[in-house]
Amino acid sequence: MRDIVATIQADQYRLITSGLDGVLVVQGGPGTGKTAVGLHRASWLLYTHRRRLAREGILVVGPNRTFIDYVSQVLPSLGETSVVQRAVGDLRDGTEPEGRDSPEAERVKGDVRMAEVLRRAVELQLRAPDEQLAGFLDGTEIRVYPERIAQLVAEARGESPRFDAGRERLRMKLLRAFYEGYGRKLGLAATRSFDEIERGLRRGGYLQRFIDRIWPALDPDRLLGRILTDAACLAEAAARVLAEDEQRALLRPKRDARRWSESDVPLLDELDDLFTGRTRSFGHVIVDEAQDLTPMQLRMIARRAPSGSLTVLGDIAQATGPFAYDRWEEPLRQLAVDGEVEVEELVLAYRVPWEIMALALPLLPRIAPGARAPESYRPGGRTPRFLEVEPASVARVTAQEAVLLDAGEGTVAVIAPAALADGIREILGQAAVDWLAVLAPREAKGLEFDHVVVVEPTLVVEDAPGVQGLRHLYVALTRATQTLTVVHARPLPEELEA
Repeated sequence: MRDIVATIQADQYRLITSGLDGVLVVQGGPGTGKTAVGLHRASWLLYTHRRRLAREGILVVGPNRTFIDYVSQVLPSLGETSVVQRAVGDLRDGTEPEGRDSPEAERVKGDVRMAEVLRRAVELQLRAPDEQLAGFLDGTEIRVYPERIAQLVAEARGESPRFDAGRERLRMKLLRAFYEGYGRKLGLAATRSFDEIERGLRRGGYLQRFIDRIWPALDPDRLLGRILTDAACLAEAAARVLAEDEQRALLRPKRDARRWSESDVPLLDELDDLFTGRTRSFGHVIVDEAQDLTPMQLRMIARRAPSGSLTVLGDIAQATGPFAYDRWEEPLRQLAVDGEVEVEELVLAYRVPWEIMALALPLLPRIAPGARAPESYRPGGRTPRFLEVEPASVARVTAQEAVLLDAGEGTVAVIAPAALADGIREILGQAAVDWLAVLAPREAKGLEFDHVVVVEPTLVVEDAPGVQGLRHLYVALTRATQTLTVVHARPLPEELEA
């Protein structure tokens, strides 16, 4: 990052100073400076459009908290402290994701079909009226019958896209219907005001209880918790939308009803929008590592950029999320972009030395056939080292190499498949070296380290289906700025044997 910031090139500067309106997509391989461009762009936009953006603000969205912590000092160093920086899992205020989803549940929750499931779940909370609204005024009984109430419910729903606003509209419609009935019944003898009628119906909570039985007050957290733990509730909302196996993947024990995962946050945000539509919006939104976001996460981001002014940063070749996008048109579709879209490409790689990039590039034709290969700006790195060991020694040798590298200068990370990560951490802990980062490939996305140890490349590939595994490996191999060490017992993927 320091090298990129210090050497902003003409092609990067052109993107930094691009206009505010519309969507700018910056496609670039590892180390090409996408993040630096995005953060400098935030600073430039605030300076150039200060009057507008001082009021509306800029939101920077990253893939996780580790990434946000990593870049959080860049904007202050550029003189901007007013930009909101959030991990995508933290976009909904007050929600702390703690749970973990299975890969299948993560994929279903990220699917845009969940928007329809949630919409239907909200609609299903409405109940057909089966009783009349009645009261005595001036010795006369006034009634609003269920058939008329059903009409008022339909009118209120059609006039109000938000659930809470529709509930309030129904309250006013019921009051008016009762008041009109009072006027028809008593004619010129109807001397009570509308406010008097309202106070009478509200007395003792009568009107509120009546509305609650038809149009209940809903809490997004409580409703989503019910959907995810009540098979019958989910089946009713998801009928003909999600297959039975997809519904089963979503269900969890009632004790975990509100133990939210990162994939639940967009669902809660969708419900917030269905209920109130009061999402905070920004004048411009910058999204980093956008190729990993699910359709539901992208919908969540789109709500925060109602003007359609966005900068989208990413690399299709590093798309390792639940949805393996092959073209930028796919995620952009979920952003509901109506205005102008520019797709620009950065090719010059500032972070990864060419010796390391040369090892990773044979993967590119498999993982992103249409992408241009990054051209390394940094020659002179060391040739990657390969340590072939016995299967039982993989974790121990990895830990030893990491400790040796940590004794020198620079930052160190181990990137390992899930099956080996805990063993490596345990050995490091026994050696009282618990500060070294041991990351999965997806967790390392967007980060850089001086020295990286990649563990069992073949297992990294096998940990994800199809092309995704190769993309994970591509990410892992391109995090180092100085040295790369590969520890393995199994045969290497054929792309690394070339």
